[in-house]
Parts: sequence; structure tokens; C-alpha cells
Amino acid sequence: MLGLYDIYNGRNNSGWVLSGIGLRMGFNLGFQLNPKSWYLKEESINDLTVSIRSRIYWGCFIVDHLLGLLLGRPATLQISDTTIQESEATPDIDWIAEYNFPGYDKIIDISNPLKNVVQLIVLTEDILHRVFFKKDPNLDTYNRQIIDWREKLPDPLKWDRKTLGRRASDPTRMMLVYYYYIVQLCLNRQFVRIPGNSSQEICHNATEDLYIAITSFTKVHGFQKCSILIVYASIISVSVILLGASEKAASNDVALSLHFNPETRRNFFAFMNVLKECSNTWKLSQRSFEMICQKLKKDYRIDYEKEYERQTSEITSIGKAPSYDSPGLKSQHSDIQYNSFGGPPLFVSTDFDWESLFPGCKDENE
Repeated sequence: MLGLYDIYNGRNNSGWVLSGIGLRMGFNLGFQLNPKSWYLKEESINDLTVSIRSRIYWGCFIVDHLLGLLLGRPATLQISDTTIQESEATPDIDWIAEYNFPGYDKIIDISNPLKNVVQLIVLTEDILHRVFFKKDPNLDTYNRQIIDWREKLPDPLKWDRKTLGRRASDPTRMMLVYYYYIVQLCLNRQFVRIPGNSSQEICHNATEDLYIAITSFTKVHGFQKCSILIVYASIISVSVILLGASEKAASNDVALSLHFNPETRRNFFAFMNVLKECSNTWKLSQRSFEMICQKLKKDYRIDYEKEYERQTSEITSIGKAPSYDSPGLKSQHSDIQYNSFGGPPLFVSTDFDWESLFPGCKDENE
């Protein structure tokens, strides 16, 4: 928990050290092993205790691999070292009531989302290694494998664009959704400017779905309850949108009007607004928002706040607010200008340097 606290506040090195200590302590204690196979002498372990220990381990497994994905560092916990059972549904326990999400059912199915996220982690870890370390060119094949994982989900966990808005307040199933799109964006981000592959379409669809999910959630719950997955999804979505815009930049000295296309423009301001409004909760969000605004203003003479006011006035002038169930906000602007502002890379190996999160922003002579 201390490691996560530091990482979410932008202190990558100390957060990585602390989370690593915690995970290695658990590993040394054998929390990756099935406790029923231990030599326990007179001690007995009931099914509930096993279930809770399993939940702890698989929760740590997901956190470990998520941080590895976002920070570009190797995960500590490996599936090959694990003998503890998959997380199963636990019986109704009265003393956890105060931890339940507001307005959520008393009995929560965490086991199925956990199992399927673990499957996604095992699948994508190998894919990311092949693409970014072995330089395997079969990107379309790997994208198809990730989409196949989604299509094979059990019915209660499946989603489409129509159901995202209604499901946005379900924290357990949405954890699965956010992880899926973060993986998709991380895998395809570096290839959005390369013609002939599916990365552009995949990233566009991912940001569209994330827009619907996140705005639906904040419409009901506000921004204070946004999870760190929502913040990371917003950061990476902004990165992909701006990086994709740079593909068609006429020149670096053209001021970016942010008139990509109506949907992309709307999504950009929605994700940036998430980062701004979540700044009181997550230091990560605050630093990201401020850094993007500063770089836009310094290097590209763009005043984000003025652009945001312009976007708001355009929405008002056409008598529509952003839709939470469909991507249909129409814009009056069709002549689009672009610029080459970047975004966070898949892998960040240095300490939490906001400049390194947005390659292409630094002076090449630095």
C-alpha cells in the first residue's frame, strides 16, 4: 500500500522499492502457495481463510503486473511459481459492509473478473515482450489474440458500447474493462503513425469506449471516487490522441487548434477534464494535467484553458452536451490542423520524470 501511495503521487523509485519489498515478503512467506499443502501441525485452515489468502495473492498479482506495464519494469510474481487456487466467490460477510461501494449490491462477484484479468495478464505479458523486446512484427496477430480474449469472456462480463454507460458504476467488472483498454493503448500507441496496420482504428475505438465509460461514471459519482485506473486510462488516452494528431502535422510551428475531428476533440477535453478534476485526489493526475498544459503553452503557444472554453461554447451553441451513451457530438469545424505533441511511452525506466513520460517534448539537444 505504501508503494502504491508513492507511485500514485509520482515517486516511482521509492514506490517500486516499497511495493517490491511487500511482494517479496509475501513470496518469502509462501503466499503464492496453496496453504492446504503446507505442514501445519495442529493448525487447521478453513475454506474462508484459504479464499481470503487467495484473494490477497491474486490481487497482488494484478497490481504487480499493472505497475510493471505502466512503469516498464519486470513483474515479481510469476504464474509458474503459483500453486494457490484461483480466487473463488466468498460467502456474505457482515463486517465488510462498510467497504462496499455506495449503491452496489451487497454480494459482489470479484472472482470472475479476477480470473479473467489474470488470463489477460498472462496473454499480454508474452505479447508485449515479443513486440517490444524481440521486435516481432506480427502486431495484427497479437491484437487479434487480445480481441479473442474479450470475445470469449463469460456472458456476465461481456460488454459493448451500449452497455458501457449502464455498467460504469460496477467497480468489479469495470476493472476488467479499464485493464483491457490500457493494454490495448499501451500495445498500439507507438504504431498509430505507421500506415498499414490496425493500431489507429484500435486506439480510436478504445478511446471512444473509455470516454463513454468514464463520463458515465463521473456523471453519477463525480470525480472524487475515480479510481487510479480511470486516471491512467485518461493519461494514456490523451497521449494517444495527441500522438495520433502529430501524424498529420503540417509543421511543428503551427499552433494546434485541437480540431482533430469532432469525436476526438470531444474525447481529448473530456480526458483532460478528468485529470484536472481528479487532481485533489491523485497527485499523479495533477502533475500530468499541469505538465501537459505547460508544454502546450510553452512549445506550441496553446492556451489550454482558452481552448477548453472554446470547446464548451461550441457545445452550448449547438445545444448539445456530450452523450454518455453514444459517440455522437457534432462539431462545426471540419478544417483540421495538427501538431506533434507526444505522450507517455509504454515503458518508463527512469524515475518519475514527467518530461520522459512525453517523449518528443524535450529539446533534442538536452
